[in-house]
Amino acid sequence: MNKSRGKPGQKYQNREAYKFDKWRTDPKAKMLAAMQVINCCPKCTQVIEWKIQFGKYKTLTRPATCLDCKEKAVKYAYHTRCIPCVEKSKRCSKCGDSQSEFVNLPPPSDSELAKKDAEFKSELKRLPERKRRTLLRYMEKLKLDSENPENENQEAIKDKLQEYTEKYAKNDFEFDEFDDERSDVSDDSDNEDLDD
Repeated sequence: MNKSRGKPGQKYQNREAYKFDKWRTDPKAKMLAAMQVINCCPKCTQVIEWKIQFGKYKTLTRPATCLDCKEKAVKYAYHTRCIPCVEKSKRCSKCGDSQSEFVNLPPPSDSELAKKDAEFKSELKRLPERKRRTLLRYMEKLKLDSENPENENQEAIKDKLQEYTEKYAKNDFEFDEFDDERSDVSDDSDNEDLDD
């Protein structure tokens, strides 16, 4: 056989991509279709997504042991580290590689979202009314202009808020200083009345 020719490609190409959940209606298939791989490097993310795409992903029946903290806290199949350990060490949850960036980060929790919202509102309260309304109109304009307002415009809004805060924010000052000045003025006027 002639080795220079090599192996030919597949004879027939598929017209449609394979769908593992085409005929499946069980809740596991729906869960896998909506699943997102988090805290993994690009290579491990690609491997796990392939398993999900072709129906080879097997979920954990009980939590696995974390390699770093030795606790049963790993909730995702094929992962070897729990989420707190991954956040501390900044290593891939599957292979432990610390050189590459994570592809998908976990979504923020409700408490984190509430904290960010409270910080944003406190920053807004520090602005004068005119600048606050200007910023709110700017935010509305950005939401109307974009298709995905949640992700695209966050940086622009943060930059604008930071700029306004630096320029126009009200600093915390004591009102006693004004009271002292008014009392000085009133004392002087009382003295003038006595002199007459």
